[in-house]
Amino acid sequence: DFKTLQSFWKTGQTGLFNQSPLLMDLETRRLFEKLWGSPDEKAVQTVETAQLLETAWAQQPSWAIVPFEALEPRWKVLRVDQVSPLDKEFDPAAYPLTLPIGISGTPQALQTLNREADGALFAAGNRNAEHMTSLMLTGTTALVRYMAERMEEHGVLYPATDIKKVFDGVDITHISNEVPFYEKCPPAKPVRREMRFCSDPKYFELLQDVGMDVVELTGNHILDWGVDPLLYTIDLYDREGIKYYGGGRNDSDARKPLIIEDHGNRLGFIGCSPAGPTSVWATGTQPGSAKCDFDYIKTQIEDMRADGIIPIFTFQHYESDDYRPTPMQRPGDFHMVSEMGAAIVSGSQSHFPQAMTFDGSGFIHYGLGNTFFDQMDDYHRMAFLDRHVFFEGRYIGTELITIILEDYARPREMTSEERRKFLQTVFADSDWGFPENK
Repeated sequence: DFKTLQSFWKTGQTGLFNQSPLLMDLETRRLFEKLWGSPDEKAVQTVETAQLLETAWAQQPSWAIVPFEALEPRWKVLRVDQVSPLDKEFDPAAYPLTLPIGISGTPQALQTLNREADGALFAAGNRNAEHMTSLMLTGTTALVRYMAERMEEHGVLYPATDIKKVFDGVDITHISNEVPFYEKCPPAKPVRREMRFCSDPKYFELLQDVGMDVVELTGNHILDWGVDPLLYTIDLYDREGIKYYGGGRNDSDARKPLIIEDHGNRLGFIGCSPAGPTSVWATGTQPGSAKCDFDYIKTQIEDMRADGIIPIFTFQHYESDDYRPTPMQRPGDFHMVSEMGAAIVSGSQSHFPQAMTFDGSGFIHYGLGNTFFDQMDDYHRMAFLDRHVFFEGRYIGTELITIILEDYARPREMTSEERRKFLQTVFADSDWGFPENK
């Protein structure tokens, strides 16, 4: 909290971060000295601006104060009094680390100066909410089996009871729905002899309730009931204004990127399924998921970059019940796509939450786990929702939201202790090297 931070500034003593000094550049230090006075000699370490991030990674555990415009994904933004500048509803006036900077003079002189500065003199500051976009990337969704049974018992919106609030305020919500909606879908049943999935069309209301804007169609169950249910599903998405990618009415439709503009930020979504099976891949005449064509993907990512579009890539990869990525993921396909220029590479396939890393400044999350699915085994219950933030055409940070499944159907946010243990386990299998991971 802010009191702890201020106390550390003055005394160099706190129970946090093993008493590591606060890192900051000289300009930031001088500004805070004007507000808080001179710091204790043990409290602050002044570092050249260009070396600040590298120093923080090299001296872990570490913490720093940096200006908003210096944020990038390899910084984790810590909340101060439960407030983060990455929050959409952020109020700068109520944030303890907001620095008021003013200028005084005669009204005529200020007007002249503001005119010469093209109106920037009285700008709102270095953070403008109208230039910020938040994106929620999610893991596996399949509204079937026990989950479907609970929806029949308790209502279609039951699975979102404890989790809907985490989607509130997100500009773009992504869902990877692995199964088709089908008007003739058999009644919900927890266990069937065959792994053949479909969802009653009325369940679509759940995805609307959490604000789904983008649906990924790379799932390997989307043709479980044949071509017509998938075409019906795509028609449903079109009718309801839901954008899709990673699958489609034919191979051309399935592999084309999806470009979305929000608050001045342009995001490009592209995805594919190396896992197949081959029967689920779209062809020239059949709908399905996108087969991976990495030459095509490379060209699309390069074109996005050239057009100022931030590339976001999602995989329906081979599944693994392990926090650690498989060799096909690391150093395999995930790093290959990251090095093509994708800002984010995310695994939608995994029912088991997996590790994460950076490749240069690109963020890789090998598998998020289940979002809406009914697996209640210890580790399958746990999962991530990744809230990515973009500002003025740049990817600036990610918040990891940790969830756990209850009653085969109802995910909730983890408690502080559950989250601590979960993140310690996942981070132990994550390669957090700096600046590059190979």
